[in-house]
Amino acid sequence: MPLSISEIIGMSLRQTPVAKIRKALATCEAAGLAVTAQDLESNHLAGGDPILLAEALASAKKLGVETSLHEMAAVCLAKHNPLELLLEASKEKIVHFDTFSPKRADKIRGFTKDQREVSAEITAVFRLSPTQLAFRFDFRHIHERLGAAVSVYINTATDYRSLQLKKAEQEAELRTIASDMIPVIKAVTIEYR
Repeated sequence: MPLSISEIIGMSLRQTPVAKIRKALATCEAAGLAVTAQDLESNHLAGGDPILLAEALASAKKLGVETSLHEMAAVCLAKHNPLELLLEASKEKIVHFDTFSPKRADKIRGFTKDQREVSAEITAVFRLSPTQLAFRFDFRHIHERLGAAVSVYINTATDYRSLQLKKAEQEAELRTIASDMIPVIKAVTIEYR
């Protein structure tokens, strides 16, 4: 989309490099992104590089990474390499854990109503967003919440068989809990023993 005369004059007055904005707009247009000159200029005025931002947004679309203009602008402004983060964000992560917390002794376990002791292991498959990677997302909070939920499932179950029968329902609930903090959660599974 060509810049209007008034946009060019305004950018010149604000000392925005018009050629950079045009190049960034062309990159966004070629990738089919709905980004305006105003969006790119705002990024420049905040200290960012509009060309880097446009390339990052185009790469995110190509890699299938869910992100937004504001998220990628924050990553670029924080001086992280957005392309590196996008490659990492496109990979699935798998985490196995059988504890509530960093303490290995805090196992996920409990007693069913028929007094059978049951322990559990959780496996989560997910992808992190570029922002979560840039600012070092801590999985521990989800780890604690999921472990606590599974402990409740165990302690309120009538017996081991009823616990196993409700496993699919419980895994769906765990995925909902995890999706509050990790939008791209692929699967959460429980293994009881």
